[in-house]
Amino acid sequence: LIITLKNIISIERKLTPFSFNNSKMNNTVENKFDYNTSRDKLILAEYGRNVQNMVEYICELPTKEERNKYAQVVIDMMGFLNPHLRDVPDFKHKLWDHLHIISGFRIDVD
Repeated sequence: LIITLKNIISIERKLTPFSFNNSKMNNTVENKFDYNTSRDKLILAEYGRNVQNMVEYICELPTKEERNKYAQVVIDMMGFLNPHLRDVPDFKHKLWDHLHIISGFRIDVD
């Protein structure tokens, strides 16, 4: 069995999921990646995108009781992520202010 370089290249092209020579395929590949530049801007970057996504989820919850329960968990997590805020007087109030800022003041909680 003699394998030539030409055979190896043709086999490799068949096995490769993308063809970089095909511009139509390149557009499809580029659209599959999720870059930070294509996402919404972070409102308070110190909490990160996951906290921002959780706050967005809380805003969409149907009942106020659910929103309160989930918001309290997010507040606890925000305090855990930023332990330096515990030295600030009334830090829970500051975290609640940050939660409202992240939500764009759309969150309805007690």
